[in-house]
Amino acid sequence: MLVLPPRIVASVWLATSALLASEPTPIPNGIDTNTAVVGTGTSTAFIASASNTLKTQTYDLGNGSVTLSNPLEISVSKNSAKEGRKNYNQSELIRLRDPTLLGSGGGGAVFGYIRDGSSSSLPDVAVKISWSGSAKSVRNECHVLQVLEERGVSTGVEKCLTSLDYPFGDSNRAMIAMEPVVVGKSVSNIADLPTPALRETAVDQLMRIMLQMMAAGVVTTDVQPLISTETGSVLLIDMTEAQEISSTPTFVDLALATSFTSEIWNLVPEDLVQLASNSLLSEWKLLEKSNDRHQWSASIVQILKDQPLLSEVAADYIGEYSDGRK
Repeated sequence: MLVLPPRIVASVWLATSALLASEPTPIPNGIDTNTAVVGTGTSTAFIASASNTLKTQTYDLGNGSVTLSNPLEISVSKNSAKEGRKNYNQSELIRLRDPTLLGSGGGGAVFGYIRDGSSSSLPDVAVKISWSGSAKSVRNECHVLQVLEERGVSTGVEKCLTSLDYPFGDSNRAMIAMEPVVVGKSVSNIADLPTPALRETAVDQLMRIMLQMMAAGVVTTDVQPLISTETGSVLLIDMTEAQEISSTPTFVDLALATSFTSEIWNLVPEDLVQLASNSLLSEWKLLEKSNDRHQWSASIVQILKDQPLLSEVAADYIGEYSDGRK
């Protein structure tokens, strides 16, 4: 755990504040001023002071090495409005232990940590550490996941707890902490699920996740689903390519939305295309009732309507909106 003298901490704090705002950002109540400030973003993270039992471990991986602390303690302070000012009094100290390598790729390495106090021996928080050249995309992943959370999308996507700087020497790297962690066996191909019921569950969830994300103004490319072989539940991971799209979509926005919907439909087995259409239409009607559909532009809706595998009934119903008939 990185602990700096108060004089250096003050310098780090002032430098971070200058980047984030025109006036210094206050340290949350209860945070020791001898603690190194390493976080940036809408959630400010602090690596807590090291205890006598702190250990570090270095992993040499294909794209580079990663050093981790065990335990890892982070305090996440959420910004909230109070009488027109930001309130930093709400914070939660999260202590994570026993990291295990979950995977490593071009964007970074992902480790599973166990939340201290958990009765399970399985990891429940994922910590992703970027490489030097991928910090921006990893921070973007956290930002987009927080946007989805703020806009009510909680099923089928991860929740980013915080984004923070990598504290072990390389300032060009970033760390993000996310939950949940998929435990047990999973597949990325719906056709590989062992039963028809599980395949139907996965298709239904996949279409609903797609619509909820688009209603929230977010799309992604290089879609990577993790599908539980026990429940059929779907979790989209590695959202480093995800982007917010404008309420008045640009050409690039429309291209990204087209790619996203096409990738999702390509995951649907041929014998479940009708079920996918039914699920999409069902979710569309739910979004109508919740009044969330207003965030979509007519051009984005047109992309949904024009998908070649969408049933005629669903396309006609959605078309009533894009044609101005509803």
